Amino acid sequence: MAAGTSSRFVPLSAEIPKGLLEVRGEVLIERQIRQLMDAGVHDITVVTGYKAGMFDYLRAKFGVETVMNEDYARYNNTSSLIKVLDRLGDTFICSSDNYFPGNVFAGNPSESYYSALYAEGPTDEYCLMTDCRDNITDVCVGGADSWYMIGHVYFSAEFSRVFAALLKREYEHESTRHGYWEDVYIRNIGNLPPLQLRRSSAGEIED
Repeated sequence: MAAGTSSRFVPLSAEIPKGLLEVRGEVLIERQIRQLMDAGVHDITVVTGYKAGMFDYLRAKFGVETVMNEDYARYNNTSSLIKVLDRLGDTFICSSDNYFPGNVFAGNPSESYYSALYAEGPTDEYCLMTDCRDNITDVCVGGADSWYMIGHVYFSAEFSRVFAALLKREYEHESTRHGYWEDVYIRNIGNLPPLQLRRSSAGEIED
């Protein structure tokens, strides 16, 4: 997902989307694309919005597809995911502005998961509660000494099927359009296939 304006990064993002910034000699989104391809993932779609034309070169350079989210400025990331519901299957959901020092996509995941880091002390992030199998059972905004949502997500085909139908229904409501897809997930945890917590070590995900 690369549609947002990255307002927190003004003035840098006034010139270039955050996902196209260079970090340690590599463009953020290019690094992720290469990591996905190294992991055997070649069916890649970039959802664009803000300064969309700046991402066009990726089609020729990497053979990815792009989809325009015309609602990027007035709605939140639900408006990006709704554009590609028909493409969801066994799918990684990624933010273009994450930096992964190692290849987090390597391996062949068998279960849906949301990656997480551990916060010692208080945090304002989306904190996760799990059962004995590490299935996420609840999420609360803010907490302390907790694992919290950050980075990439993996949807199995079954999770994608159920979640896509749910998001399509909820997207009829204006409040859903202004929210995150994670909020839709949180409201409906009990009606969705399990999403596991994937524990990431410190330094594995940089935002």
